[in-house]
Amino acid sequence: MTSHMRQYAIAVDGPVAPGTLLRLSEDALRALEPQAVGTVNYRNYELRRRSEIALKVAEHLLDTGVEQAKHAGPFSTEIFDDGQMVKVKAGAVRFSTHPKVGRDGEIVPRDFSVRVWHAYSGHIMDHRDDEIVDPTVHWVGRGGYFFWTHANNVEAIST
Repeated sequence: MTSHMRQYAIAVDGPVAPGTLLRLSEDALRALEPQAVGTVNYRNYELRRRSEIALKVAEHLLDTGVEQAKHAGPFSTEIFDDGQMVKVKAGAVRFSTHPKVGRDGEIVPRDFSVRVWHAYSGHIMDHRDDEIVDPTVHWVGRGGYFFWTHANNVEAIST
């Protein structure tokens, strides 16, 4: 099974920041190819879409006061694969299907390692007023219940 994050995330070099995303948007528009009216050019569609997404995520970062992150919307500096070992950082909020974990999740008291069950790329929910959904990392925990957290709360463990 191909990792959702590997397949759909947009990899960026360096931290995801509003300035970086504005440059990505401009680069995508500069890469457009000449196109006759009424013809289909899938590459141009993808470039325009990438430009729009970069602008929306940059605006989201500015609105929330985030100067830079490793992951924001579909943009990621690090791609996680299924089966990879990662460290969930202390202070992270993790969510779960476990009945003892409430809807607001729980704070992780200390670092711990898990094997990624699945990593999901972030995206934009077009049908929900362009809501930005950030990437998440999921794992199977105690009792076979699923747990997940924001990808910014996770670091890859080198083996």
